[in-house]
Amino acid sequence: MGVHGVATKDNVLVSLDIGVNFHIGISEDTLEEDATKFFYNFGPNRLEELLREETDEAIRDFVKGIRVYRLRDVKTEMTVFITKALGEKFQPYGVFIE
Repeated sequence: MGVHGVATKDNVLVSLDIGVNFHIGISEDTLEEDATKFFYNFGPNRLEELLREETDEAIRDFVKGIRVYRLRDVKTEMTVFITKALGEKFQPYGVFIE
């Protein structure tokens, strides 16, 4: 996924590419329940659309607090922030962000 025109704290527009890994079901024990939640609430097409929108929003929220010269040094912080933000939104529907 690519996000373009993201403004940093010092108002510099940057573009970022990001990959998101996810799976349906947290474990073998909950797989059937999580898969049911996923298919009845989303399905693959809706998940892709919503995941793209939510990822874009999470990236923009994180980057707006970072100055451009620090952007390359905060990959781990950004990963933790985005994983947490997406996880909170998608976990109730059986989708787990890695």
